[in-house]
Amino acid sequence: MENLHRKLYTTLAGRVDTAIGELEDMINRRAFDWVRAIRVKELLQAALLEAEELYVSAGEDLPPKLIVLDQKDRP
Repeated sequence: MENLHRKLYTTLAGRVDTAIGELEDMINRRAFDWVRAIRVKELLQAALLEAEELYVSAGEDLPPKLIVLDQKDRP
């Protein structure tokens, strides 16, 4: 699980850092650019999707943690 957390962090932190850099550059230049803004949005969406896929695929390898009780065992 530790390896999964490292992969998730790397995926998200790296892309978020890149996105922040792009936004800061636009702010510092005082030049809003729709094309760059859309590219930043797509970068963040792709990072989120990749992290979600990593998380879901890792979950397939883990044993289930849900315990289902029979009806007769209910209080």
